[in-house]
Amino acid sequence: MPISFFYPMFALVLFSFLFGLSMFFIRVNSARGGKTDLKFFKTYSEGKASDTVVKWGQHFTNLFEVPVIFYACCITFLALNLYSSTALVLAWMFFALRLLHAFIHVTYNKVIHRALAFFAGVFCLMGMWVCLFLEVAKWS
Repeated sequence: MPISFFYPMFALVLFSFLFGLSMFFIRVNSARGGKTDLKFFKTYSEGKASDTVVKWGQHFTNLFEVPVIFYACCITFLALNLYSSTALVLAWMFFALRLLHAFIHVTYNKVIHRALAFFAGVFCLMGMWVCLFLEVAKWS
């Protein structure tokens, strides 16, 4: 069912909102605790900021980069009333890998682990687009 693509997309949107809310509280607590200067938030280049504030901010920005292509793919499946069980599995894998990527980034942040999670998600996303292409090609 094409509507199935709504659910992993909604899960990532919900995660993004929750992550953003968490980031807000981390920033407030860091500023209150004197670990981050308020002037840092003017341009994100002045003053000092804690590593935690920087990592959470960078990751929040990242949630609006590659995932945009994920949303476009899911919305295209929905709009064209197309379905691929393979693409749906890849969509849920992409979501799970975004969670893993976030966890790695804001906790122990080992770059190779983070890169593996990131690129595994990118390959899932590429697979979704191939599935979409094949479904559209059936119309031709």
